[in-house]
Parts: sequence; structure tokens; C-alpha cells
Amino acid sequence: MAHRNDQERMTRALRVYERLWSHEKSVVERFARLLKDWPRCLHRDRMPGHLTASAWVCDPEGEHVLFTHHRKLRRWVQLGGHADGEGDLPEVARREAREEAGATELVLCCPAGDAAGDAGPAGDPAGEWSIFDLDVHPIPPHGNVPAHLHFDVRFAYVVPRCFDPHVSEESIDVQWVPIRDLDSYTGEQSIRRMAEKWNTIVEKTGVTGIPRGADDSRYVRGSTR
Repeated sequence: MAHRNDQERMTRALRVYERLWSHEKSVVERFARLLKDWPRCLHRDRMPGHLTASAWVCDPEGEHVLFTHHRKLRRWVQLGGHADGEGDLPEVARREAREEAGATELVLCCPAGDAAGDAGPAGDPAGEWSIFDLDVHPIPPHGNVPAHLHFDVRFAYVVPRCFDPHVSEESIDVQWVPIRDLDSYTGEQSIRRMAEKWNTIVEKTGVTGIPRGADDSRYVRGSTR
């Protein structure tokens, strides 16, 4: 269900994201324009583009990312999907991780340093809106659905323990892919960008994206539900 508060949280999260990644101002502006069509932008029949959400899910060591070989797209991508009217985009990302791979425990990683404090204090639902990456990409026509754009809002997570992912009907396969070997799976620029961002998180804050010596509870925005 779409709530006005979710639109406000997304708007605030975009401002934080722009401060962190100022060179991506143009893509932030595209998302801000799309949000003016709230809540229509949450529905897949909103053309020529609509909001989606995805999850960059890493193992506890931060060395592997959970990827799906998407059946329709025929390529390796992170877990994710349509909002279908749900305004809580972090929940959309978690839902897709559950449904596509069986990820039942996820710890949100802040995109950099103290950004969590900007996005919202612990206990504030706005804190879940710590955006890892934004991307606008074309989707080819499929059946009766014309070519269109996905405005993808991406969140980064780690799992507290490794598990064997299941393969849903939407996937050909789901694997823990070594981040250092991503180029063997895909040459997509946005995925390379996420890998670079993730390596920055690991370098600055530790393998789980939680600053060493910090109060872990501040960085856990809740497991999947």
C-alpha cells in the first residue's frame, strides 16, 4: 500500500543520496521528477516508466553477492522486482530477496560512514531508506508489455549466515557470485558501479558495512519480515 509518508521518506533519502554521490545528481533529479506522479509511479502499468526496488545481498564476509540468472531478461542481475503499488520500497527489496532466493534474514548496510544518521535515527522507519544505488535502465518488450524504463532503487544487505539459495520460477539459477569475478557474469555498467560502491563500504567500515566498534543495533534496520 502506498502512503504519503513513504513518498516523503523517499524524497529525504534522495537528498541524502545526492550528498553522498554528488556526481549522480542528474539521476537523482530524474527520480525526483518521477515521484511527482506518486502513487501512480509505483505501478507497473505506469508508462513509460515506474519504480522498482532491488537488493544487493552479500555474504557475511562481504566477498560474494547473491545474483539471479533472470528467466525473462536472460542475464545475471541482483535480486529485485516491481513495487506493484507498495510504497515501502525497502520492504519491496526484502520481499524480492525472500521470494527469489529464500533470504530470510537481512541486515541493511549504510552506504557510507555516518550516512545512517542523515537517513534517520535507529528506530525511525526512515532509517530503512538508506539507498545504496539508483539506476534508470530500459526493459525490452515482452509479450504485450511494451519497452519501458525501470527506475530502480537499490538497497545493500548482508546475511548473518550463509545459506543455499532456492531458485524461483522467475530464475534460471541463483548463485553466490564472487564480487571479484562479476565481470565474468555481466558487463553491465550499473553492476560494476555497485561493486565499486560495495568495495568502498568494505574498505571504510568493515566487511559487513558496520563500522568497527560501533553499536551494531544502529545499523540493523530489521530483518526481513
